[in-house]
Amino acid sequence: MSWKKRMLIGASIGALASLLNRETRQGAKEWGQSIVYELKEYRKQPSKAVQDLRFAVERVDRIADTFVHELQSAENLFQEEKQRSQQQQLH
Repeated sequence: MSWKKRMLIGASIGALASLLNRETRQGAKEWGQSIVYELKEYRKQPSKAVQDLRFAVERVDRIADTFVHELQSAENLFQEEKQRSQQQQLH
């Protein structure tokens, strides 16, 4: 059995086990109902679906920009530390 199948089986068992908790079941039920409601609204107003999708894409884009900026900052810190370490070894 491939690792993907084992992971899917494990995730399924975990999801089913979590549904033994009443609060989790209630939350899953409410989440499902909200999804159905949103899909019905999108069916009535397709432009709302496009607008919400555009908003989500813009949000992901902002998050990605922030993430790239943070990675660049971390890289700069590593480079600075590497240079300091090399200078200390020379002295």
